Amino acid sequence: MSINLKKISLLLAIACVIFLAWYFSNITIYIVLALILSLMCSPVKHLFLKIKIKKIKLSNGIATVLAMLSVLLLLGGVLYLILPPLAHQINAIANLDQHQISTALESPLHSVDYYLKKYNLIAEDEEVKNIIISTTLEYVRKINVSSFFGGVIHGLASLFLSIFSILFIAFFLLLDFTKLQTTFIRMLPNEYQQEMTNTFLKSKKLLSNYFVGLAVEMLLVGLLGFTVLSLLKIENALLIGVISGIMVIIPYIGPIISFAIACFLAVTGAFIIDPSANFSMIILKLFSTFLLCRLLDNFFLQPYIASKSVKAHPLEVFLVILIAGMLAGIPGMMLGIPVYTFIRVFAKEFFGNSNFIQILTAKIDHK
Repeated sequence: MSINLKKISLLLAIACVIFLAWYFSNITIYIVLALILSLMCSPVKHLFLKIKIKKIKLSNGIATVLAMLSVLLLLGGVLYLILPPLAHQINAIANLDQHQISTALESPLHSVDYYLKKYNLIAEDEEVKNIIISTTLEYVRKINVSSFFGGVIHGLASLFLSIFSILFIAFFLLLDFTKLQTTFIRMLPNEYQQEMTNTFLKSKKLLSNYFVGLAVEMLLVGLLGFTVLSLLKIENALLIGVISGIMVIIPYIGPIISFAIACFLAVTGAFIIDPSANFSMIILKLFSTFLLCRLLDNFFLQPYIASKSVKAHPLEVFLVILIAGMLAGIPGMMLGIPVYTFIRVFAKEFFGNSNFIQILTAKIDHK
């Protein structure tokens, strides 16, 4: 009876923690993002700690700073690959001759009008062009300029505060993770301290492997996309490849989003150079490239990285992502596997006597 009461009290404590995390959701998001960043930096930090300069090892603080700088420089390099080409593309689109655009779109819009009217989706006297223009103008009229710019300034200030908070938390998580872990565990009842220590150690190892593997997956998908699109002479191949790699972090939906962005960038890029280009062929090339990347990612990269790094079956991973997406949308899909990994390790340590938990967590300790 006492064992059951202990487990019930443990579950109540977990429920309180979940409630507090939900109530202070903004702070929770900062902590989660900082934890992800620190887990990505952790293997890099271990590499720096192994470096010896004339038999002198780098200190914990210096290794932490170097690891953070290395990962941030990598992220900055990705932004550098994205922002200048994207700004150039937007500027080129803004400088296009509107009459030229209207002429190029006239034939496709007539085709769209024909099919929509054929299936009674719009009235005979309506045109898609006029519908788009009227809808756009309606939304533009609703924009309050002063409120818009005020919102932009407020958004930039919030973004700066968010970035600073995440970096600050991540630095100290990376610097003193062991001390923070020990302090937290000492707050728990003695009978739970060993199990929680094992939970932290195993979760850190699995999640660190997962995020490093995810970074490799993003790199390979982006590199493959860039290489194939360059060989097919698609405009903005580098930008499309980088965006495709980044969108890997959103399971299943990310590739669809990246394909839509790729179509826009490739078609507008080709239109700027040659308004008479064969846009159907461009989209076909893009579709073939994205299909190739998807086959590689779905059948080779994702099963190996997600399944092997967190020691879960591919079907199990798919169901977790599906449920997480239904509960919390895109953020849930992105964080579903890390959260599920921690829950599995926690359940194994505290409720390992259950047959269900034993089957669910059988692979965690396998190397």
